[in-house]
Amino acid sequence: MATRLETTLDHDERYKLAVELMDLWEDDAPGTILYQPLETYGVRKSLKWQPYTFYYMDLRAYNLTDEANGS
Repeated sequence: MATRLETTLDHDERYKLAVELMDLWEDDAPGTILYQPLETYGVRKSLKWQPYTFYYMDLRAYNLTDEANGS
């Protein structure tokens, strides 16, 4: 459900999924999110790296290549 929310562009579906996820959160772990940290990246043009939408830096070989050095 969360993956669909991250990837769909349909506003009505996003709203529905967000409400469902908030209901699940409320039922399983009552609480609130206080803030969402800002993440900023600086990368060389030749570096191919895809950041994730959650607080995690994946620097494993399948997600990080340097086209300038051929690696």
